[in-house]
Amino acid sequence: MEESVEEFWAAMEGQIGEKILIKSLGQCFSGHPDIKKERWGVFFLTGCSFYFKTFEESSGFLEGLIRRKKANPRENKELLISIPLEVIRETAFPQPKSAFQKIFSRPDEKISFRYKDAGDEETPFIFSLVTGKEEFLKIFETLLP
Repeated sequence: MEESVEEFWAAMEGQIGEKILIKSLGQCFSGHPDIKKERWGVFFLTGCSFYFKTFEESSGFLEGLIRRKKANPRENKELLISIPLEVIRETAFPQPKSAFQKIFSRPDEKISFRYKDAGDEETPFIFSLVTGKEEFLKIFETLLP
């Protein structure tokens, strides 16, 4: 039996122990040792952390949405990346666009921030959002220290 979307998110909240405030489909380009190449997944925010969740290509979760070459099994594992909001330093969020600007702009506009990793090094995290970008970034900005 397949898990419903509501069941998936309820289970995710149980796993992380926090209420999820907003979520978005997107692509991560870099920012974590386990991200060696572009990865699709879901980004979500809680009151304390920024998350990125990937899925195995064979899981079917993103099947049909994304067509790409067969992934290397080592690069295809499911990931859940958590970055506490308190370690996020510098952000570069795109400015909201008018309806006219949206027609003529690239849909994959990159978003970035820098954070202090476990080794106390500043690390850039670069990603793009496909769904609900403006609302996601608005909430993200309000949560940052």
